[in-house]
Amino acid sequence: MLALKVPLLGVISDKQESICLAIEQRLPEVPHQLCHYHYLRDVAQPISDADRSLKKQLKQRVRGLRQVEIKVAKETSVAGQVVRDYCLTLRTVMREEGKYPLDPAGISLYDKLAAIAASLRRALEQHPSAKLQRLLTLLGVLGRCETEYARLVEAWSWIHQLAHLLAHASDRAEATTEILSYATGLKEGASENLREIAQYVEKLTQAFAPYLFAYLDQPLLPRTNNELELFIGQLKKSRRQVTGRKNVSAYLLREGRAVALLFGLPAGENWLDCFAKVEMARFGERLAELRRTEERSKCWQIRRRLQGFLSGLEQLWQAQNEPQLCGCNT
Repeated sequence: MLALKVPLLGVISDKQESICLAIEQRLPEVPHQLCHYHYLRDVAQPISDADRSLKKQLKQRVRGLRQVEIKVAKETSVAGQVVRDYCLTLRTVMREEGKYPLDPAGISLYDKLAAIAASLRRALEQHPSAKLQRLLTLLGVLGRCETEYARLVEAWSWIHQLAHLLAHASDRAEATTEILSYATGLKEGASENLREIAQYVEKLTQAFAPYLFAYLDQPLLPRTNNELELFIGQLKKSRRQVTGRKNVSAYLLREGRAVALLFGLPAGENWLDCFAKVEMARFGERLAELRRTEERSKCWQIRRRLQGFLSGLEQLWQAQNEPQLCGCNT
């Protein structure tokens, strides 16, 4: 039988020590590319941890929202609806989680809460409201977290610049020198409370840099699997939330760039008989409750067009017939 030899053009890894040692010893002449996603995730780790802490602090201190929601739950006035929509806006932005390493949840939450606070101030200038004032008071946490927010914004600009250098390289030697030079220079201009993180970024970049641009010498070698990693992470999280199972890998099927999540119904049930017993009227009611069409539509607008949604609330508040509003303690 004729044996065919397939040339090994390159290797890509996430810098696990055992894999790197094996490649160095057995495949010393083969280009070794490190995953850009893993580099950015690892280099951003201390900033990501601080960002998660900021997000937790913001969410914990925005307390009392439920009390406002209860007070306006049965109000039929437009003013009551505006207050409910501001509450919905706060809840929606606090549920968002971001995507590390390039989309920090804590910084994003701070920015969105600041936008809501500014909108509430503009609304209150048009017409006073005890409930809107209560919401604005809850957002007083922004002032207490301002210093940490500014620190993280500066640190996260480093990660985005590193991502930019990774994405716009054309020559391996030049790109390696440039990313090392940038990482080394961070500690020179860093503020005192960021000096330790700057040193961490420099140390990690020095370890990764020789292998970040191997793909420039071998065009068939992928430089990163960032999008696939994020997509798989989202699938795993969704599966855990639905099933409660910690082990999700057994349900993932990977083939090249494609990823499939395997679902299945429990065996041994006669599903036709089960469906025949469903009360359609009750099913319709429950389905409408679950869909919450109007609320979900507003949440979609809040997530994608926050400023536009807030402007709409301000316009609705301003358009109120002020004498009528004075009669109700909004």
